[in-house]
Amino acid sequence: MIIFLLQELLTQELAHNIKFGDSMQHSQDLQEISSATQKFSIAPRLFGVIGNPITHSLSPKIHNYAIKNLTKYLKQYDFYVSYEKQYNQIANKHTHTQYNELYDNTYSEFPLNPIAFYTHFALPLSLDSQGLRDFLLQSDLDGINITLPFKEIAYEAATEVRGIAKEIQAVNTLVREGENLIGYNTDAEGFYLCIESYKPKKVLLLGAGGSAKSIAIILSHYKIPFCVANRSVEKLDFFQRYAETKSFATLIDEVRNSQNNNKNNVPQYDVIVNATSAGITHNLPLPKDILRVLLGQSTLAFDLMYQQDGLTTFCTFAKDCNKKFLDGKNMLVYQAAIAFQYFHRLDFHTDSLQVCNDFHDKISTKSSSEDSHLLDSKQTLISLQDIISLMNEALGIC
Repeated sequence: MIIFLLQELLTQELAHNIKFGDSMQHSQDLQEISSATQKFSIAPRLFGVIGNPITHSLSPKIHNYAIKNLTKYLKQYDFYVSYEKQYNQIANKHTHTQYNELYDNTYSEFPLNPIAFYTHFALPLSLDSQGLRDFLLQSDLDGINITLPFKEIAYEAATEVRGIAKEIQAVNTLVREGENLIGYNTDAEGFYLCIESYKPKKVLLLGAGGSAKSIAIILSHYKIPFCVANRSVEKLDFFQRYAETKSFATLIDEVRNSQNNNKNNVPQYDVIVNATSAGITHNLPLPKDILRVLLGQSTLAFDLMYQQDGLTTFCTFAKDCNKKFLDGKNMLVYQAAIAFQYFHRLDFHTDSLQVCNDFHDKISTKSSSEDSHLLDSKQTLISLQDIISLMNEALGIC
């Protein structure tokens, strides 16, 4: 029932009416939410994603699918053992009809008495860091993911920031530990895991916005050479400490000059990342003839954007050029899988980047069944790849 109450109280319309400013005015609203939910403190652990807009988010779908399919394995962790008795208690107090009524219109296949649940909240654009802290600490949320436009605010709201998020100065995951909010940036980690198997020698990063900054820092962390190109040179100042930079005009001239002079000195990049917003208007970041030449030298095209159905303009063009491509859904899954580990306390690391390597090293032996992607019931470790496989399955990604 806590989920139902929070969803009703924090729909987009009400969220815009709640004032999360720097005054005491909003505290009464938050206290009312808190006192209302405290009655149901035995309810499943609650997680969510905040943003504005947020209804398009695929995060609830993939997190709840993973929770549903990993429930019996999660229950083996000490952290969840104490919850088991509480679930049984609440199950005896509520009829199946009540639970069915709660989930019928949202996640009809979700099990009764789930140990955790993930939803989304639209928060007002005027939200500040103190307002975000109040919202989390006066609610029953155990953790949240953060999307636009609140990542910098979440960084400021965090009691402690771990891993590469310190350098990026933006947080997309907050985990509650008592009265403390621990901040991570799993976006950057997720991107690296997406391209790791391609063993890139040099990356071309198109665009210089917030997403490009986090990617630049993770590439630098793993000592992968890269070049950042952007339409306006003013935004390239930040990147000069990490990599070669150039304007789109310079990049275009380099490609065309090499073509006109019949020289085989076209700039070579084996991974090309589109971090621009060109896809919003169904455009490409560069002229088609230039992009075709650059893709001809590459092994992977990566668009940070994604569409609910179908391919982005950039991925469609890469496909037409017979190039492998990934889009934002792939990055969404990888970052979500890492956040899932933090939320459900599957492992702890001082350095958030360490989770990527350690979980690969510690992967347990899988079940002997060839078609099974879950761990044997006697095992106690859920691997990162198990979570990724389930989340991909939820989105229909092969």
